[in-house]
Parts: sequence; C-alpha cells; structure tokens
Amino acid sequence: MLKLPPRIAIIGISGYGGSHLRVLSTLARESCLKIACATVINRPEVEESCQALEADGCRIYDNYTEMFQREAGNIDLCVIPTGIAWHHPMTLAALKAGCHVLVEKPAAGTVEQVDEMIAAREAAGRRVFVGFHDLLLDRTVELKQSLISGIIGEVHDIRVMGCWPRTLNYYRRNSWAGCLRSGDHWVYDSPANNALAHYLMAALYFAADRLHAVARVESFEAELYRAQAIESFDTLSMRLQTDSNILIFYSVTHSACETINPVVEVVGSSGTIRWEVDQRILCSSTGQETPALGGSAMRQEMYHNILAALANEQPAGCTLEMAREHTSLINELHAHCPIHEVSAQYLVEGTGPKGHQVAIRGIEANMQQAFAEGKLFSELELPWAARNPVTHA
Repeated sequence: MLKLPPRIAIIGISGYGGSHLRVLSTLARESCLKIACATVINRPEVEESCQALEADGCRIYDNYTEMFQREAGNIDLCVIPTGIAWHHPMTLAALKAGCHVLVEKPAAGTVEQVDEMIAAREAAGRRVFVGFHDLLLDRTVELKQSLISGIIGEVHDIRVMGCWPRTLNYYRRNSWAGCLRSGDHWVYDSPANNALAHYLMAALYFAADRLHAVARVESFEAELYRAQAIESFDTLSMRLQTDSNILIFYSVTHSACETINPVVEVVGSSGTIRWEVDQRILCSSTGQETPALGGSAMRQEMYHNILAALANEQPAGCTLEMAREHTSLINELHAHCPIHEVSAQYLVEGTGPKGHQVAIRGIEANMQQAFAEGKLFSELELPWAARNPVTHA
C-alpha cells in the first residue's frame, strides 16, 4: 500500500538530477509527496540545495549503498537520474531495499542487465518505471488509443527525425559521454540511446497494436556515422521492420549546425498524426491540433501519473519489458554495424555560446529529405554517406 504522502528518494541532485529535484520540490510544496532522502556525492557544489532539503526533513547521504541500508522500508519510490552505467546496480539495490523505482532511460547498457532487473523486480514485488517520460503523459496514451481505434486508418509507417547539436563540452561533461563503455560497463552512448532515444521508443510504442506494449524489431537496415571525436556514433539513419508489419524510419544527429526539434509522424491509410515535440500534435483526418507538453509541466504530469499508477495498481509508462526492446535494438546495432567516419571535407566547425561545434555540412536539409521520402542517407546518394547499409534480421 502506498503511504500518503509518498516518500521519495533521489540519487543525484545536480546535472539532469537537478531537473528532477526542481519538480519534486514543487510537488513536495504542494504536499503531493515528501522527499525523504537523497544521495549526493558532490555536496560542496550543491550545498544550497542540500541545506534546503535538510530544512524540510530530507536526510542526505554521500553514497547510495548507505542510504538503502538505513532507509530500507522507508522509501516508496526511488528516482535514479544517473549515468547509464549506474542504472542496473542502483535499480537492483533500490529493489532490494523495498522501493519502487523510476530509472532514467535507457534501462541499462545490455539486455542481460535488463533481464537481471526484471528478475529482481519480480523477486521484490515492486514496480520499475523507465524514464521514457512521454509514455507517462496523458496525451501520448490518448494518441496511442486513437491509433488503435483507427483514427488514421491502418498505420503503415512511422517516421522520426531530429537534429540536436552537441558541442565538444557536451562530450567532455563526464567520463562516458560518446563512449561505448564506462569502466567495466557497456553504455553505448549515442543519440539513439540517450538524448533522442525518447522518440525511438515513441515510434516502437505507436507501432504496437496493444496499449501498454511496444513493437518488436524483426529486422533493420542501419547506417551509423561519426563526425565528432568520440568512440560511439553521433548520427544515425535506419529503417526498422516491426512484428506489427509497420516500418519505422529513424534519422537523428548531434552533428548539426541548426536545431530541428524532433518530429514523429505516424502515416496511415487515411491520414497522418504529426507530433512536433514540445510544441503540438496535428491529426490530418480530423484537423485537430493539441498542444504538446514539455519541460517542468511534462515532468510534473509524469510524476502525478506514476504516483497514481502505484496507488491504483494500474499499468502506466514504460516497463522494463518494453525498455528491453529498445536495449536489444541498440545492442544489435553495435554488434552488426560499423561506424562510418565522415570525412573532414564534409564537416564544418565553429565556436558558439556553448563551445566548439562540429557539424556535417547540409545535414539539416538531408534530414528533412530523408524524413519526407522515407529513405536512408545512403539512398539519397549523399557524398559522405555509406554505400552499403547493414541489413540484419
């Protein structure tokens, strides 16, 4: 039984964790929850936040192991907005301490780790929500329900694009950004497994014919590119064949000069639904336009729906089983696809307010064309593109 107000633990309150803390603090002031404890490994950098938490009765620990030892049985939900390498061990520890869990996406670096998390969840009798936050929003669920009801007829493909430029500072912000491994742990950091992973998961979600499920990828054609001085890839173009007989086209990059916010377009036999992320959702068959949530409003709704799902014991959001399909695809991409270096002659460099930026010349127009035509970069015959995309079943 969920106690009221629910008691929350959070691991990490700076960086991305700070975004969660700000929303949790707002909800705590509204008496929706209580922040009971937090793990903070860099207290001198966030001293003001620590003091504010302690003033409200939150206990601060400098490592998560001690927090779980002391707080076992006293936490309803543990929030884990940490780096990919920590998702697996921290989730296991939280479950062992009797907590429900909200863990940042992706669920983990490997399918094997996700399977261990599923087993630990079953043993603990708790729930784990994976932070593909759009799947916890009312509008997303309503959109999925409308697709199942046939609002645009039979869906035959889903197209995703996005250009989110990232600077050298982005890749230097921690020890694992742009890396395949972090110490002994696989992380496979990339736009498809981190910043723009939300919209790959959204496509898998919309492609499934059941409300609380994602489609399974049966085969793919993929091209991985590297323009940045990193280990992993920063640009991707792929075509997925799903078990629901729906094609997914997914092209994203961090190596662009200009931002193109992600767009997810679901194409059916009698219309389209176009989701312009953080802006609006358009349905051509009805002419209806609805605003799309973003920022703190999105996270507040996410937390409200998590707590409601726990209180009512109802399905909600992205489960570990759903997230496993995403992790499986990422693992298969790295197992079978080489990363193509984009030649320097096709790159442009510059320095802006956020630091040094490397971009593929003209990638924004290339992205728009690939999205409109449902093609891979190689099929556009771009001079920097791979000649032979990898096909894997």
